[in-house]
Amino acid sequence: MLRPHPAPTEAQITADALRLPPAAAVKLASKLLARVEQEGDRNAKAAFRATLLRRRQEMRSGKVKGMTVEQCMRALERQAAKRR
Repeated sequence: MLRPHPAPTEAQITADALRLPPAAAVKLASKLLARVEQEGDRNAKAAFRATLLRRRQEMRSGKVKGMTVEQCMRALERQAAKRR
């Protein structure tokens, strides 16, 4: 009867990865980083969307008041001048 092999632990996977030749380690690191960045992109998009929806509701309810591009630019210029 065949017994299933237990899944390797994170420590075992790390140890194996650290024994890879440099080129293979770079390839693995690139794949892992791409996966993490994709997840981060999804989370960032969801957070950005939630912020946009909240701000739209605040504008519609009158909780906050909008400003023109010109007003925004003047406010940014004043803030920048204070930092100098």
